[in-house]
Amino acid sequence: MNMTVLLACKDRAVNLKYCLASIHTANVRPKETILVDFGSDVSLEPYQAKYPWLTIIRTTKNTKVFHKARAFNIGLKHISNKFVCSTDVDQIFQPNFFNVVYKTLTNKPKQFVMCRTYFWKGALPAWLTPETVNKHYHKLRESLPTNAKRSGEGCCMAVATQWAKNVHGWDEEYIGYGAEDSDFMFRAMFSGFKRVWLQHSTSMIHLPHQKNTKYYSWDTYIKCNRQRFNNLKRKKYTIVNLSGNWGQL
Repeated sequence: MNMTVLLACKDRAVNLKYCLASIHTANVRPKETILVDFGSDVSLEPYQAKYPWLTIIRTTKNTKVFHKARAFNIGLKHISNKFVCSTDVDQIFQPNFFNVVYKTLTNKPKQFVMCRTYFWKGALPAWLTPETVNKHYHKLRESLPTNAKRSGEGCCMAVATQWAKNVHGWDEEYIGYGAEDSDFMFRAMFSGFKRVWLQHSTSMIHLPHQKNTKYYSWDTYIKCNRQRFNNLKRKKYTIVNLSGNWGQL
């Protein structure tokens, strides 16, 4: 599978172990997974010893805020595979997930593939462990309430790697997280890509977590992020990070 899974993490090791186990036990596993550890208090490198398909890039600079756009860009610059699938360390994936994403991309390469996620609320059931996450995925999904939230543009974004590099990746003017994912999607559409939502052939589930207010203050950045996103829709620009130092550790 000529595709790289791109993850970014800061102090979310509890959910990360489920996410990586879900990738490890996928029906068809992607060629590689790159995880950018954006200054977690505890190094995540032991996971690299456990999973030979996993590469961890750790940065300790400028990490007071979880700068998701920059974290993704750091990883993007290390990808040589044809496609990149950026997703969230708080996700677990249906066993066929990556195979479906990859086949969709190879069917018509100029597609921007996305998949909405189901949001699990509350404590996870005792029968769901990292070791059984693949076996019990469908059981967990069937246990979701009928009104469970489905959302999340940034939860899965898969596209041609070369295009992502040509437009300098995610816009690092978005600080923290929020809007950088929608921005990336719209810039792909402005570049002529067709947005494709996967809603029936596969799925994923977002595991619960609390907001990490130690590293991120929504009120501090939300106004600037929204303004930049509104400017994008008016001006329809595609290439960002014009200073040239994007994706730096």
